[in-house]
Amino acid sequence: ISEKVARKGIEKVLDFFSRDPEMRRRVRIFISEGEAKRILDVQPRIEDYSSIYLARLPTNSSQNSRMVHKTDLGEALNFIHSGHDFALPKVVATKDEIKTSGAAAFKGDRMVGWLDELELEAVKFIRNIYIGGVVVTKIPGVEDGIMLLEVNKAQCKIIPIVEGDDGENILFKVQIEVEGDYSENVNLHTHGKMDAAFIAEVEKAFASEVRRVCEKTVKKVQKDMGADVFHFDHILEIKKPRVWKRIGPKWDAVFPNVQVEVEVDVDIGLIGNVK
Repeated sequence: ISEKVARKGIEKVLDFFSRDPEMRRRVRIFISEGEAKRILDVQPRIEDYSSIYLARLPTNSSQNSRMVHKTDLGEALNFIHSGHDFALPKVVATKDEIKTSGAAAFKGDRMVGWLDELELEAVKFIRNIYIGGVVVTKIPGVEDGIMLLEVNKAQCKIIPIVEGDDGENILFKVQIEVEGDYSENVNLHTHGKMDAAFIAEVEKAFASEVRRVCEKTVKKVQKDMGADVFHFDHILEIKKPRVWKRIGPKWDAVFPNVQVEVEVDVDIGLIGNVK
């Protein structure tokens, strides 16, 4: 589906596919920046048809956290009908390749903006749907030094805190725990450095990077899009039902002003075979 169509609303476009009994709800949906036809006209190098190539793209999400792993027709329809905002993968075309690059954010059935790859990664951290990937950040105290954390497990817990008589002073405490392996570095000779003090410093640096990206993404989405792609509304509805009953009908006006605090803890398991 092209961006132009998506910004007008996709529910009417999907209506036929949702009603036809021969259509499977596992059909994948993608949003293109330009004409959708350009994506289908690509002749991939490793597949006979662009449609097959597209369908297999999300299977890499277990290694790449910067792509949407659920792009199904059924998933999109569930979000639209339940009133929850959501994201669908963005695709771009080159001469002989189709790539996913971030996501399109939807409010209702209308696209309201783009999320780049890092912003999509932040959404997956906060929504607790992070499957696997890598976190890249600078090495503390090393100019031009870069290090990579291969994430094996990520869990997020969100605690809503409501203050005030009107119940509109809302704070979401986002607590993210990340477990991974120190997989690579650039411009740093680590021989003799891999002691407990160095690992502790590195863990803090990775935690700081995850927190920075998440906080930046939340602010952008609140200010520029107003689409609750983090599903804070769902958390509030479950954990504070009385508050939700009162403010749920005006959540669109409340969401841009809610406070979000992000806490991140990183635990490095393996550091590799280094002598």
